[in-house]
Amino acid sequence: MPLPSPQQVSAAVALGRLDPFSSPVPPSRPQAAVGGAPGSTATGAGGATAGGGAAAVPKAGPPALPDDFQFSGVITSRGRAEALVQTGSDSGTVQVGDIGRGSANPWLPQGWSVDAIDARQGVLTLRQGSRTRSFKLI
Repeated sequence: MPLPSPQQVSAAVALGRLDPFSSPVPPSRPQAAVGGAPGSTATGAGGATAGGGAAAVPKAGPPALPDDFQFSGVITSRGRAEALVQTGSDSGTVQVGDIGRGSANPWLPQGWSVDAIDARQGVLTLRQGSRTRSFKLI
């Protein structure tokens, strides 16, 4: 019996997600997995936490964020940047304009919005009203 060709094997297995930037189903435990489509780049090994302080760069007075908020990387694909963030056991990606709305986006704190993502510098800037807070990857 002949073995299937590599093309037949690849065609029979679904790899990846149809939309790598869609919101994932929140995992029961935090998972560290970064993948991307061809032409994608991922940045981040360390991470920035709200409670850590050293990696956070305050602007216009630092508003309070949950101590367990973490910014752990940036994914860019076709000129579009998304930040990898986590609050408690909820993690996912955010893009400029996303707003923390509780259960609709649990990894972004309530009332905060994504103001900017600088993929080259590894900086995420969040906004709450007129106040901003930036996080830089270590």
